[in-house]
Amino acid sequence: MTNAFVPDPASDPASESASESASESTCGGVNAVSPPLVVADPGAYGWDARCDVAVIGFGAAGACAALEAARGGLGVIVAERFEGGGASARSGGVVYAGGGTPYQQAAGYRDTPEAMAAYLRQEVGDAVGHATLQAFCARSTGMIAWLEQLGARFAATVPPRKTSYPAQDYYLYYSGNEAVADYARHAEPAPRGHRCKGRGMSGHVLYGVLRRAVLAQAGT
Repeated sequence: MTNAFVPDPASDPASESASESASESTCGGVNAVSPPLVVADPGAYGWDARCDVAVIGFGAAGACAALEAARGGLGVIVAERFEGGGASARSGGVVYAGGGTPYQQAAGYRDTPEAMAAYLRQEVGDAVGHATLQAFCARSTGMIAWLEQLGARFAATVPPRKTSYPAQDYYLYYSGNEAVADYARHAEPAPRGHRCKGRGMSGHVLYGVLRRAVLAQAGT
């Protein structure tokens, strides 16, 4: 991420370090996240910066957007009010994916992008456009591969019964209503909840992978 940083307003704006920090932010530095700064003279600090893409919020979605934009050659600024992670780091770390992922296949389930789209259409109604939904389902297996390239890990172990969140050592499950009769008669069911491997609620593991990838990209 040639032109990306996580802003750090903690330097004294009147100090030499503040000047260095402002300069670094415009040329692609990565600063640690610090507590909010109370300043006597806001005009003494340079608050502006230029970029092609501004990502507001450094959670899982923000991290993914920043990585893809930077890899596309765009200058990116990631702005985060707190420490980063947000709800993503406190979530179960479940990625909804289907269409025939390696883990679905290893567990003995046959899934297709068409079946996945048919199920999701029942859930989302007309809230998501046809092209968007079809693209999401068609690229679903690639999404898992992309996350694995960054360091995320998944597995094909399926819990013995329907659950709202799988117990430890189970990582592939029915995270939606796919197996419910009213849905299954319209689309062949398959488990599509891919839980990132990790102890407990593994959202912090998935977010950690993405955060490290962003910071590594920012340093290139």
